[in-house]
Amino acid sequence: MQDKNNIPELQSPFEQLRELDADGKEWWNSRRLARVMGYGKYWNFERVIAKAQAWTSQKGYHLGEHFVEIREMAELGNGAIREVASMLLSRAACMAVTMNADQKKEMVKAAQQYFSSTITPDMAAKSMEASILMYRGGRGKVQVQVVFDTNTFWLSQQRMAELFGVTQQNISYHLIQIEESGELHLSEGYKKILLPSDKCSNEVVMYNLDVVMYHSRPRDYV
Repeated sequence: MQDKNNIPELQSPFEQLRELDADGKEWWNSRRLARVMGYGKYWNFERVIAKAQAWTSQKGYHLGEHFVEIREMAELGNGAIREVASMLLSRAACMAVTMNADQKKEMVKAAQQYFSSTITPDMAAKSMEASILMYRGGRGKVQVQVVFDTNTFWLSQQRMAELFGVTQQNISYHLIQIEESGELHLSEGYKKILLPSDKCSNEVVMYNLDVVMYHSRPRDYV
């Protein structure tokens, strides 16, 4: 009988796809990632990559550092082998891909769980705030649309201030009022993300949908 203590730990399929280049930088091959995430037709996955590139660029990342086009030999559906274009995706790029992939696919959810648990703090903060799209309607009223969501979405005080057209001090004061009123337990509605920098590390607090919705009430700002 095999010793239970010697049973090797099962490795995530996404960890198995991870490659290191000569400089020690990690990459994921887009075609292999597509197959594991449940995309049988690669051109469908190419659309996901295009959306991920748009998101990544919008968040201030340099695309060339996260999406690298390569040429490789690949076996096609009919069994033929020919040279095709693929992508090497960084960890941040993979996270962006999972955010824009088909949420109905079980392996997409597994990919989100894997990459979200291993991304860097700055990417985590940007991912949380990427959960919503803010725009103004014809009468200037703020509209909110959830564009990526696993359980909820998250905003910093700065983003909430932008959303509701008030100062960050207003948001901070209102959060204190919420906590003192007992209407909502803030300890259950926020996460702290530590963002490293050259000189020091800055801690950013992100609040979930329940907290944000309390700020949407007309009586909150007078």
